[in-house]
Amino acid sequence: WVGVWLVGVSHFNGTTFTDYTIADGLPTNGVNSIAFDAMGNTWFATPLGVAKLDGSGITVYNTSNGLVHETVKTVVIDSQNNKWFGTANGSSKFDGTQWVTYLAPPGLIDNNITDIAIDGNGNKWFGTYSGISKFNGSVWVNYNATNSALNSQFVTSVAIDDSNNVWCGTGGGVFKFNGSVWTQINSIPFGLLTGVIRDVYIDEDGNKWFATDNGVIKFDDTNWSNYT
Repeated sequence: WVGVWLVGVSHFNGTTFTDYTIADGLPTNGVNSIAFDAMGNTWFATPLGVAKLDGSGITVYNTSNGLVHETVKTVVIDSQNNKWFGTANGSSKFDGTQWVTYLAPPGLIDNNITDIAIDGNGNKWFGTYSGISKFNGSVWVNYNATNSALNSQFVTSVAIDDSNNVWCGTGGGVFKFNGSVWTQINSIPFGLLTGVIRDVYIDEDGNKWFATDNGVIKFDDTNWSNYT
C-alpha cells in the first residue's frame, strides 16, 4: 500500500523534537498514518495495531481488543470523535468503548483499504484495491470501473474539497467525483500524473496537491504547477 512509513514517530513543538519508538510503547517503529482526536490524543496506525498517545503514555489496541486486523494503514476521526481504521482486511470503528467491524461483502467493495476520508455530510469514503466505497452510516455505495470513470480500480488516496467533491488518487491518475459525475483529470503537463498517485492533499486555500512517482503537482482549479 502507499502511505507514510516512519521509523518511530517524532513530535516537533517548534523548538525541540520528542521521539517515540518501541521503547516508549509503540507496537512497532513503522507508522503508516497519524490522527488527532477531540481530546488531544494522538492515534497511530501501524502494521501491528493501533497506538494511542495521551497524557499518561501509549496504549496499544489490536485484534484482542476488537480491531479487525492488525495491519492498519490509515486512521481518521469523525465529528463524533469516532476513530475509523482502514486495515488490510476491513475497517474498524472505535467510539472509545465499542468496536464495530465493516467487511466486504456486502458493504465494502474490497477489504484491503488504502485510505479513508470524511465529507461535509459525514459520509465515509474508503479507498481500496478494487475501487472506492461510500458509507452514510447505513447504506453502502461502491464505485469501480463498471459504474464510474475509474479505469484504475486501485485507489491509493482520497481527499474531499470544500464543495464536497471527492478527489481520488489511483494507480493510473486522478479522478474527481462531484456526487453525480466522475471526471478523469488528464490534461496535465509533462505526464506527471499518468502513473501512480501516492497521496492527495487539499490545503486551506483549496489547492490540490498530488504526490506522484515523478514529483509533486499543485492544482489551483485553473493552473498546474509541477515540482521535481
